[in-house]
Amino acid sequence: MNEAVLVECAMWIYARKDGTGWWTPYVLTEHNPADNPNLNIDEAYSVFAELKRRRLMVHTIVQENGVALPAFKINPTKDDEWQQLVKKKGIWNLWIVPKCMWLLTKTWLLVLFIAAVLISEYLTIKVQEATTSQEKVQNNKIRIEKTQFDRLLQSMKKEPSQDHTANNNQENDTSKIDDNPQNER
Repeated sequence: MNEAVLVECAMWIYARKDGTGWWTPYVLTEHNPADNPNLNIDEAYSVFAELKRRRLMVHTIVQENGVALPAFKINPTKDDEWQQLVKKKGIWNLWIVPKCMWLLTKTWLLVLFIAAVLISEYLTIKVQEATTSQEKVQNNKIRIEKTQFDRLLQSMKKEPSQDHTANNNQENDTSKIDDNPQNER
């Protein structure tokens, strides 16, 4: 027996306890024109059987238009238990949680698919961020290496010109020596 259905029916019965004083399971079905939980007859019997099992209702036979009818009466000694049952479930536990659970059981594949898509998108974003940061590091390394290579090239270009100038100076010095015969003696 679904606890939410039981509590809903118990609330309906308890709210109307000052009426006839006895109930049949048909009051919870579509056969009753009054606003009711609209159960099928098997569910209605199950509700009354559960209330009887909890001793909140007692089974009795009533005479209606000369016909003996099996019926149930509210057990007046169990008023505290009725109060607990009726107040036990609020709107959250009575409607929202069962409806969400029903929806989840009917659409669990959709929920699983949406969760998988969200996780996939999150991981894709993280991989892209990591790849982008890795590319930045690689570009910085290339830029640094290029800068170092340019500096090395510039230093190499400067050094040969200085060596060439030094060689030219030495050649000029030797030519002076050759031109002056007095220095040889």
